[in-house]
Amino acid sequence: MKAKSLFFTFLCMLAFAISMNAQQTQTMPAPSVDKKTDALLRGMSDLLSKSNSFTFHTKEMHDKVRPSGKIVQVSLTREVAVRRPDGVWMHALTKASDQSRELNLWYDGKTVTLQSNHEKVYARAKVPPNIDEALDYIGSTLNLPTPMGDVLYSSPYDSFMGPDTSGKYVKLTKIEGKSCHELAFKNPILNWVMWIADGETPLLCKLEIQYKHDYGKPKISMTFLDWNLNAQIAETQFTHVPPADFRRIKIIGRVPLEDSATEQDSKTQTQTQEN
Repeated sequence: MKAKSLFFTFLCMLAFAISMNAQQTQTMPAPSVDKKTDALLRGMSDLLSKSNSFTFHTKEMHDKVRPSGKIVQVSLTREVAVRRPDGVWMHALTKASDQSRELNLWYDGKTVTLQSNHEKVYARAKVPPNIDEALDYIGSTLNLPTPMGDVLYSSPYDSFMGPDTSGKYVKLTKIEGKSCHELAFKNPILNWVMWIADGETPLLCKLEIQYKHDYGKPKISMTFLDWNLNAQIAETQFTHVPPADFRRIKIIGRVPLEDSATEQDSKTQTQTQEN
């Protein structure tokens, strides 16, 4: 039980699931978002939407609120590879006051697999066959809340924006030595600030989020680095082959995976892949 509980504690930092807003079509700017802010967000979204495969990595800081109300900050670095429409891979290293952990995620258009190297366990669930639908499913059904998914949707604009979103332009500032436009947004659940690079390549520089109604109002900060919008990614990048000494558990978060393949099916699949 100890291994499972530790695994669950850090899954939300690794997974890419739930977005700020449900995907919806936006044909006009939200009435409470100024035109400059809307145009910058659309430019960033269009740039990512046009890329069939891309990679980036992040430096992150997550607030972990203890029952006492004390906030402990957990630092995390993450590597991400995306291939539209059906491939996502993530590798994350967390550093907390108790110990560090290495976590991984694979999505191959059929299943999503989460693996903790420290606990030597992994979990796998069947999911829809494209990234957008898989993100919705993982957020609503597997209940793994993290904002990374907004960046991975086929239209990040539609994921970030909603009818109850308001936003404004703040200023031009420096992030990791780059000039970036600071934009501030809010909805009934979240406050967030985005920094988008100035110039002809308006990539996301940084994202900070505060969960207004969660205990302790925790914050997450993510700095995006080394974007490659023309990445050559091997097919095997999205395929999970479990190490021989790792144990499969049939639960993700708090959700039993009753419809997942049996362990024997998993071993057979792995043997086929290796052959």
